[in-house]
Amino acid sequence: MTASGAVRKILRVAAQLALAAALLVYVSAGVLSGAALYTQGLYRTQPLSALGPLLDGAARKGDTSDVAAWLTARPVAETDAELRLLAPKSGALDAPVFLVIFRRELVLGRPKEALFWLQLGRFRLRYDLLRCGGTPGDARNFDALLSAAPSPQIDAFLRAHPAEMKGSLRRVLAFDAQYPAANDPARFCKIAVPGGTPASRDEWPLYRAALRRQTEEFIARKTAAAPPEKAGKDVSAPHRAVPRPKNRVK
Repeated sequence: MTASGAVRKILRVAAQLALAAALLVYVSAGVLSGAALYTQGLYRTQPLSALGPLLDGAARKGDTSDVAAWLTARPVAETDAELRLLAPKSGALDAPVFLVIFRRELVLGRPKEALFWLQLGRFRLRYDLLRCGGTPGDARNFDALLSAAPSPQIDAFLRAHPAEMKGSLRRVLAFDAQYPAANDPARFCKIAVPGGTPASRDEWPLYRAALRRQTEEFIARKTAAAPPEKAGKDVSAPHRAVPRPKNRVK
């Protein structure tokens, strides 16, 4: 390797590490911030009805870290009730909120629901990345970062039910069809893509259509390559808190 090639490799690795660090901060928004930790005591004392105005305010500000902090502070037993308020307004939410719900579903012992919210968070991160001018390499870094944190419950669930990976992605597409993303990715662009600025709003539908097409193609490839699945016991608890559209994407 030439000296210039070595320098380019070092710079590329440094850029990847910087991106990973930035993404870690982003996906932990509202959970690790000092302000959030200070207000979590207040959030624990509020009635459940406070979530609605909090969602509306976060949408106006274009920063939903307070929603992530609020959910983190609340008892997991009220997750279903929270989701009934949150789902209709989820278009304005950033991916970190969905990842908080993912962790709550794990605590509740519902890996099937946890997988769905994890995949939804990944889907929305990719959508933000596309609108910020991210590259395929950036997308791979995203996946590597989100896969780095071990989740024994999800791993065990997918080993027992490998087809649920496709099922969760079909649910993501159906959820996205019912509640399209409308969040402003400007804050994400500043963190995750050096010099990145959001694409104009009239281009957003093009990026969303491309991401949905890529997801459908991935499902089709996995379906064609997968061996027949043996019937097994469903280890997840029944759950119907999140409304599911009647016309599901196949």
